Amino acid sequence: MKPSVLPFAALALTSAPALAQEASGTITGTLDLAERSWSVSGADAAQPSSWSEAGDTLSVTISATPSAGSTASASQTLILEFDADASGTAPAAQDLSVTLKEQGAPAPLTAAPANTDITLTALSVEGTDMVVTGSFVAVLTDGNETELVPADADGAVTMDGNFQATIQRRNGDAS
Repeated sequence: MKPSVLPFAALALTSAPALAQEASGTITGTLDLAERSWSVSGADAAQPSSWSEAGDTLSVTISATPSAGSTASASQTLILEFDADASGTAPAAQDLSVTLKEQGAPAPLTAAPANTDITLTALSVEGTDMVVTGSFVAVLTDGNETELVPADADGAVTMDGNFQATIQRRNGDAS
């Protein structure tokens, strides 16, 4: 009886996409109470997800585009940027800024740290990979507001969500 390589070939083919993928994850939530979902962008995307380290601070950028079947516009890009404390035993984040870019829009919707809240449920770094999960709430406006904006202010858009992502260290960051 000849041994078959078919089971091994099938295993190799199903594993290949996971090995080739440089970043993965999702962001799910609501934008003005409408459900949305985004797929986290890899390191080779036009707006990549990445992280870097400076001392005890990890600077994280999670960039995402609408998931297949999402009701979000295909030309949207959602960007979460925050710093995380790498020295503690429990993950802690601060200074979250949220940007929602729409191709063709005059300006992106943004939320500065005064208008955001972020909670990390897990954060781990292994080599060049970071795995991070958490949730956020943001009040977005079409201006670069740095002061607190009420959720019911004219033109304000409320967004909340959960994220999970595996992202790569920024190129050139050898820390």
